[in-house]
Amino acid sequence: METVAISSDGQTITIAHKNTSMRFHAIWLRDNSPDPETRDAGNGHRLIALRNIPLDTHISTASVDNTTLSVTFAPEGKTVDFDLNWLQAHQYDTPQAKDAGWVNADLQPWDAGLQNNIPIADLNTVRDTPSALQDWLTEVRKYGFGKLTGGSVQEGALTQVADLFGYIRETNYGQFFEVRTEVNPTNLAYTGLGLQAHTDNPYRDPVPTVQILYC
Repeated sequence: METVAISSDGQTITIAHKNTSMRFHAIWLRDNSPDPETRDAGNGHRLIALRNIPLDTHISTASVDNTTLSVTFAPEGKTVDFDLNWLQAHQYDTPQAKDAGWVNADLQPWDAGLQNNIPIADLNTVRDTPSALQDWLTEVRKYGFGKLTGGSVQEGALTQVADLFGYIRETNYGQFFEVRTEVNPTNLAYTGLGLQAHTDNPYRDPVPTVQILYC
């Protein structure tokens, strides 16, 4: 029998489903809401960012009907339906291995001082000067990203950047993906909507290594 209980502050919800007990936080549920205002109905991409969710989000009411959990979020007054089987497959409040994390000694985690150390170089300089290219790539490896200026404005110009240090792994999108607006888009990047922070193509084998964004 499915039952649901809301914590006194509305910050968490506990669901009994298929002889298991699942707990979820209100902010996690709201961020993962499957309604069409939160997720694109065509491709499932998220349409909101965490900054669009009220800081004091909590659950005001909740009920279970067969395999559907209905949750009302305050202060928005927004009611969203969740599939219980989907929730069970994505439950996270379970015992986790707590292995100590580590960072290679020559890598630099980001902190407030990053704004003074952003790896920036001129494309023409690194192309013509091997030592400048080496210095820039060393910084890219250290910080995980880098910036180049002075690139040409022409179709496929980003391939000139890739040619500096490697080759392009072509995908079903071709050598590069052009962000543009289309009718009946199959990808959120083909719409006029803003793209939130995300990871590209984590399902590929091998996964992308250095990704070039050419603006």
